[in-house]
Amino acid sequence: MGQLLPEEQKKLEQLSTLKQPYLRFSPKKSLWIDAGELRDFETAIKQLDIVQQIEEWKRIRLFYDQELQRWNTLRKEAVREINEGIQRIELSFGSLNVVIPSPQLKVIDALDQLSVDSLVCAGRINYEVVMEYAAKGFFKKSEIDRLRQLKNITSKYILTKLEKDKWKHEFFQRKKLRLSQLSQESLWKS
Repeated sequence: MGQLLPEEQKKLEQLSTLKQPYLRFSPKKSLWIDAGELRDFETAIKQLDIVQQIEEWKRIRLFYDQELQRWNTLRKEAVREINEGIQRIELSFGSLNVVIPSPQLKVIDALDQLSVDSLVCAGRINYEVVMEYAAKGFFKKSEIDRLRQLKNITSKYILTKLEKDKWKHEFFQRKKLRLSQLSQESLWKS
């Protein structure tokens, strides 16, 4: 993947929209979980039966979700209160860094300013959008598959709540239905 030339970057900077900064907390290494603690926890969990393991997972997961929500609320409020010149705050237990996300840019604006070749070399492909265009009949999925390479495929198993799994299943079913409808509409138009 290539990069944009400096003059191309300047053109796009003028059209970009800034995103809200946020805080990132980095704890000191002394606060990281000790490997021994983790082994003790694993040993204790393995001694429980499967129902007890699931109950423990649910308890810890609920605590984690609540704390994550609290943290996200706190960091949004804190970033508003920090002076603009401050980028990092050192604390006795870690540090807070103000992270300024990359600006956003509308693709249509970029196309107006740059050549298609520049964007193709510097861009990343959003496979979801490509599949929508294939469903609309702009090209065939087999054409995409010829050019596509899959790399670094790994398997992982995740324990989730049944409601979340059901929600994901429904989401993918709706997505599949939408692609099917787009495909049918493109057939009717031709």
